[in-house]
Amino acid sequence: MFEQALDNGLETIDDPPQELIALVDHLDNPPSWSTEERVDRGAVVANSVTPAGKASLIFLNTLVTVQSGSVGGAVGTMGRMQRDMISRSLETAEFWLHLPAPGALDRFGIAFKNAVRVRLMHAQARVMLRKKGGEEWVAENGVPISNAEMSGGIPSFGVANLMYDINYGRRYDYRDLEDLNIFWSYIGHIMGIREAMIPRTFGEAVELLDYGYAVMEPPSEFSEALNDVSEIMLNTLMDKVQVPLVDAQVKSAIHQTLHGLYFFIGGTFLGKRITGTPEPTRVGRLAPKLITAQARLANLDRRIPGYWKRADKRRANGDTYWAVMHDAFTELAAEQDGGRGPTFTHHDKPVESLGKVG
Repeated sequence: MFEQALDNGLETIDDPPQELIALVDHLDNPPSWSTEERVDRGAVVANSVTPAGKASLIFLNTLVTVQSGSVGGAVGTMGRMQRDMISRSLETAEFWLHLPAPGALDRFGIAFKNAVRVRLMHAQARVMLRKKGGEEWVAENGVPISNAEMSGGIPSFGVANLMYDINYGRRYDYRDLEDLNIFWSYIGHIMGIREAMIPRTFGEAVELLDYGYAVMEPPSEFSEALNDVSEIMLNTLMDKVQVPLVDAQVKSAIHQTLHGLYFFIGGTFLGKRITGTPEPTRVGRLAPKLITAQARLANLDRRIPGYWKRADKRRANGDTYWAVMHDAFTELAAEQDGGRGPTFTHHDKPVESLGKVG
C-alpha cells in the first residue's frame, strides 16, 4: 500500500488509512520557501563538488555515525551496520546516486521516492528502538533519530562539503551556498523534518551545523565496533579491484593517502582515533596537495565559458562519484544475496518481534 501510494498516488488506493493520507498530503504539497528552480540549481551545485569535497562529506558523516553518542548508539543498537553492512551501504549509495539527477526530486522521481522510503525506515527504527529499550531508555538517551538530529543532517550533508571545498581553495558564488542549502532543506522536508527546524538560508544552516557539533555527545559503547566495520568495508571495496603486479603497493598507497585525508580534515585527534596511527606517513602527507590540486582544476573549469551547461550535463545519470560506489556495492551484494538490489525494507518486520529488553 505504501509503495502503491508512492508510485501512483493516493487515489489508486481504496480506503487508505489516515496515517497514509497524512503522509501523502505532506508529500503532495511542497513548502512555500522552496522552488523547483532553486532545488534544481542546488542539485547541479551538489553534483559539482570536487571528489575531495565529497570524500570529506563521507568522512564527516561517518564520523557522526561512528563516533557520536546519539547516532552511534542508535545505529549500534539496531545492529544492521554490523550484520548487513553491504546491503546497507548499497541502499546508502542508491539514495545518494540519484539525488542530483534532473527531475529526480519531482513528486514521482526516484530520489524523491527513495527519500520517503528512508523516512519510513527511520520511523520504523525509531519505533523498534523505543520498543526494545522502553521509556526508561528513552528518558535516559532521548528520542532516537529525533527531528533535532535529522535537521542537523541538512547542513552536514549539504553546505558542509562546499565549505570543505572552499577551505581547499575552491571558489563558489554565495548563490551556490544558498541554493545548495535549499536543495538539502527540501530533501529534509521530504524526509519529514519539522518545518520550524529546517534552515531556510545558508546562514541558518551554518548556525545549525555549528550548534550540532558543539553539543555532540561522546562516543557510544558501539564506537569501536562501528569503526571496525567502516574499515572492513573499505578493505572489502579495495579487494574488488586487482592491479596486476603492483596490487599491494597501489592499495597501500591508497590507504595511506586516505589516512592522510583523515588527518588533514579531521585534525590530529580524530586522525589518530580513526586510523589507529600516530601520524600520516610520507605518502599520506601528499593528500593535502592532491586535494588542493582538485580545487584549482575545478576553478579553472568554472572560468571556461559554458560551465553551467557542462555542469548540468554531468549530472544526467546522477552523481558520478556515488555511481562508482553504487556499482561496487551492487557487485558485492550480488555475491552475497544474489543481487536483490536496494529494497529499503529491512525494518519491515513487526516491532513486536523485538520484545522488551531489560
